[in-house]
Amino acid sequence: LTDGNSYVFENPADDKPNACIYSSDDLTIKGGGTLNVTGNYNNGIGCKNDIDIKNGIVNVSAINNAVKGNDSITVRGDAVVNVLGGEDELKSDETVKADKGFIHIIEEAKVTVTCTDDALQATQNVTITTGATLTVNAASTDINCDGTINVDDGCIINNATV
Repeated sequence: LTDGNSYVFENPADDKPNACIYSSDDLTIKGGGTLNVTGNYNNGIGCKNDIDIKNGIVNVSAINNAVKGNDSITVRGDAVVNVLGGEDELKSDETVKADKGFIHIIEEAKVTVTCTDDALQATQNVTITTGATLTVNAASTDINCDGTINVDDGCIINNATV
């Protein structure tokens, strides 16, 4: 899936959708296939609530954030997520709801990030559990989180070039 590099809104004050795949509610991506997403306008995959990626291969490139779930992002199962883009690649920026604003990479999930800013950015917490892997080549930080970062026998591999 690929979006254009501009949108024409009926109301010029509108700014949504702002991603190639966008939802105003929770968004779940699951299955055994491959999904390729290119966000030419802004974000690749985005939603106002929670994003849950379970199983399959998801390749996302975007000029801004590759995957942005305002409330949360969870990558689970045997999902393989490869993201390439310009800003914070996996981002959850909810600050009002105490139980939101997190990124979880759990179970056997594998996430590979190449970006010009932060690989993961969350307001509340980032968790990488046993069996999960985050591979990063980021121009800024691997994980930018004002809350807690928990790597519970998960693995972070930094491939940054010097």
